[in-house]
Amino acid sequence: MNIWTLRPGWNPFTELQRQVDRLFDFTHDAGRHFAQAERSFPAFNFYEEANEFVLVAPMPGVKPEDFEISILGNTLSLKGERRRASSVPEEFYRRQERWIGKWSRSFQLPDKADPNALSATLDNGLLVIRMQKLPETQPRQVPVRVAASS
Repeated sequence: MNIWTLRPGWNPFTELQRQVDRLFDFTHDAGRHFAQAERSFPAFNFYEEANEFVLVAPMPGVKPEDFEISILGNTLSLKGERRRASSVPEEFYRRQERWIGKWSRSFQLPDKADPNALSATLDNGLLVIRMQKLPETQPRQVPVRVAASS
């Protein structure tokens, strides 16, 4: 047998309003999350190996000619476009969840990255950008000589 206890000050309509507010707050938070994800499209993984840095991003359905990769100073800029398949007319779609359109991203290169040794490949829908590391410079000793006085 369930026993309900009456809590002083408890109002079922206030509780209902609180639950409805929570629902709308959730959708507002989710919308904010998706807006942030859209701003950082596409998602890249960036990692360091022994002698190079690697950027990796999934790019299914994007052709190599749809990318523009450039370096200015210490900034790597990427631009691209994901296009809709032209074989399916717009009115035939019932649902479209894949993001379509132009995008751009910029990355600050690490100090040890060589901006002149960069390669990009697109293999099975995976964009891989490799940057060689600059050779490690060893400190060298500079001998100090005594200048001859005249």
